[in-house]
This record gives sequence, C-alpha cells and structure tokens, in this order.
Amino acid sequence: MKSTLLFLFVLVWRAAFFSPAAEAAEAPNAKAEKKLILTIVDETGRPVPGMEIRANTNRDNMPVLLGEFKTDDLGRVTIPLGSEPRAFLNWRGLSPQWHLHADAWHFGDPGVVVEGGVGHLTLTVYPYGTMGGIVRDAAGNPLAQAAVVAYSLHDPAEPQLRGELAATKTDAQGRWSLPKLPQRGEHLLVAFRRGSLRTLDVQPAAEGALSAPAFFAQETDVQLTAAAAIRGTVTSGGQPVAGAKISLTSRYAREGIETDTGADGQFEIRWEETGQPGMTVFAKNFALYCAPVEVSADMKPLAIALEAGRPLKGRVVDRLGHAVANAPILFAGIPGAKVCYFPASRPVVGTTDADGRFTWEHAPRRPLPSALYEVLLPDDGSELFLWDTTKNDELRVALRSR
Repeated sequence: MKSTLLFLFVLVWRAAFFSPAAEAAEAPNAKAEKKLILTIVDETGRPVPGMEIRANTNRDNMPVLLGEFKTDDLGRVTIPLGSEPRAFLNWRGLSPQWHLHADAWHFGDPGVVVEGGVGHLTLTVYPYGTMGGIVRDAAGNPLAQAAVVAYSLHDPAEPQLRGELAATKTDAQGRWSLPKLPQRGEHLLVAFRRGSLRTLDVQPAAEGALSAPAFFAQETDVQLTAAAAIRGTVTSGGQPVAGAKISLTSRYAREGIETDTGADGQFEIRWEETGQPGMTVFAKNFALYCAPVEVSADMKPLAIALEAGRPLKGRVVDRLGHAVANAPILFAGIPGAKVCYFPASRPVVGTTDADGRFTWEHAPRRPLPSALYEVLLPDDGSELFLWDTTKNDELRVALRSR
C-alpha cells in the first residue's frame, strides 16, 4: 500500500513540475509574438504626431510588407514583428515634411530597451528643406550648366558609401536649387561638376560659408577651378620605365583614371577631383607602387622610383584538390582603400603552371594587407580571393566554383 501511494505521489509530482505547460512557464518562449514600439521625435526631442511609416520584414529571405503606420499624439507607433527570436524590420518614412533615415533593425539590437516581447526604440526625424546657391568659375563669373548632385551618406566618415538623393544643373546666372532634402548636414554630400573643371565635393559643415544652414538658406557661393595637371616620370636606377600603368583613384568613388608612361617614362593626367587621390603604379619586373598624391594647382612633377620586389608563391586547386593550370592571377586591389587599385584594368601578377603553382616575382617589399586578387579560369569564368602578403608561406587558393 505504501509503495502504491509513493508511486502515485511521484506521478503527481512529475506532472506538476515536468509537464509541457510547466516547462513553458519556466523557460522563456523564444517563439512568443514580439512587437516594436517606435517613438518619433524631432531634433529638440519633441514627439512628432501623424508621421507615416512603411515597415517591412523578411520571411524565407523574401521581403514582406508589414503595413503602413502612423504615429499617435505621443509620436508612438506599434509594429507587430511575429515570433522569430531575431525578428527583422526595416522602415521608411512617408511624410512630405519629415525625413526618417531608412534603416534596418533586429529584435535585441544594442540601444533598444526590451521588456519581454516588446522593444522600445526612439528615432529622430529632420525637416525637409531646399538647398541652393550659386556656382562660379575661377574668375568669379556665374557658371551655367554646372551639375549639382546631393547624396545621402550612411556614415559621414565613409563618404564613398553614398546614395543619390537629387540632381540639377545651374541656370544662366549660375544659380541652382534642390528641394526636399533632409536638413541633416553631417549626413549629406553635395558634388559640383562642370566639364574639365575640377569637381568639388562638399560635406556641409556645422558653420561657415559652406555650412548646412548656408546651404538651406540658399546662400552658398561655390567656385570651380581648373583641373590639376598631374605630371611625373617613372624611373628605376635613374632610367625611364616605359609602359608602366598609372592609376589615380578618388577618395569618394571607385572610378578613376588610368594611363601608361611613354618611352621617356613620363605621364600626364588631368585630375578633376578635389582631395588627395591615390596613385598606383604597376610595371613588369618591378614592385607595385602605391601612395597618396597631394594635388594643388602649382604642384611640381612627380618623381616615382620603382624597385625590384620579392617573390611570393601560391597554388590554385579546384574543389577536389586538383591543380588548375594556365590560370592568370590578377591584382584587383585592397578592399575599401583609395590606393593600390586599378578601376578599369587588373594587371597580371602571375600565371599558374601545370601543377597549379604561380609566383608573383615582384610583390611589394613592404607587405600589403589582405588585398583582393582574381583567378581567370580557362572556361572564361573567374573567382576572387584574398591574399595576405604579410605572410611568406605559399598561399593555397581552393576554388569554390570548380
């Protein structure tokens, strides 16, 4: 009798403490429905009522519209997120008066207060305004038909990562205006271009003649000067190097200009950008040369001296470990850098032999960080790979596509 009572007691105890309902109550339910409460405020921190937002999520790697929402009198809007543990959301503002920076977010990201299945996030919006001003040439005369383009910057520290917002051209009096731009100067870049004149890229400052307030008061006065003539001579041991490939690339874009040295080792490039471009020089039997160039109207001719490099070896194999023969290896550049890059062509640094091995005979003596290279395959395909030349070991390139 006692054993029967003990057995029943154990069954009741297990049912109470180990039932699915009890387990669910003890452990947090990762599949519980989640939602995000967004609070929209202006620059002063005041709530913005009536702000319309379009929200999307991803399901099975496909975008799904969650709906269009409008903030209440407290600037708040509640967006359902579903039950995924790391629910994804991106948003876009629809208001004609306020700019909401488009962005993406996962449930639990830093900076979000989470209470149970509810996330709380505050976003700041900026009023739209009209930029404007006048563009002149170096003599101070109004410049007609100059292109003016406004860009949005995701990160002000990386102005090369930008998206076009609006574009126009100056009128006969050199004046221009661009409506409906967010009054958030640090996230804007305005580019001025006109023919062979030097391009001017401006990130509006907090104050001064080219400040954000001056742009939105339509009081900016911009001058475009003549493009700089960058001349120089490439030599080795005092002798000219003919046929060296020269590349100049901009700080703000991956586009650039390429040219070759003549029989006397000399070159000339008309450079229309401002700032400090990156120069890359490649010549057969010499180490790659990479350096920034300080551009000015009265700059002196450059003297570039090349030297022999150091050998670096590698081997290219397919997915089964078989050698890939007769495959040229091309230098593509350093990701994210404005130097050591060829925008139009990629120089060949080696070719694989029958055993898949190749040697870059004249790699730079000063090792490059992880740079990008390309294998040209016999079937007209290609594949990119990273190569850290600070290491002297033979690099094994295992192709993913073969």
